[in-house]
Amino acid sequence: MFKGAGEIAQDVLQKAENGEQVTGNRRQAGSPDPRHVTVRKVIAESYAAANGLTVPWTGHTAKVLADLLDNLRAWPADVLVRCVRNRFRSDGINPSEEPVRWIPKLPNYAHAPLDEYGSPKRIEKPHPPHPCLAEWRRLDAERRKRLGLPEAGGGEADGQVGR
Repeated sequence: MFKGAGEIAQDVLQKAENGEQVTGNRRQAGSPDPRHVTVRKVIAESYAAANGLTVPWTGHTAKVLADLLDNLRAWPADVLVRCVRNRFRSDGINPSEEPVRWIPKLPNYAHAPLDEYGSPKRIEKPHPPHPCLAEWRRLDAERRKRLGLPEAGGGEADGQVGR
């Protein structure tokens, strides 16, 4: 039995979620790129989630997506799906903009969502406290105890006004 486009898209999405790579570079000439259905489905879902509307999809939009996929033959489906999701997570985008306008720009979103200036958002990682700080606090606590001073953190009492 032959699978329908929806079943193929589900298979490709499942493979992408499992970390398997699905590329379109093994297709025969004239056959549809299996990534097309997957990316189109994610675009439709993301658009609907952001706008509560059906995505405006024309033959021209399909052609623009097909051209992008043809230019990015080595890109697996999961990377393209990430690009779409990162586009909708970006700052300063118009979520209701027609996909035909932003599909050619999808590679810009491969690394991360973009900030309002068009640069990839940085993922903030908390810096661990410097090891010297922990040692200083331990020694300061011992000194305060030995001198009968109040514990640190009292504001003006421990000489840290304006902190």
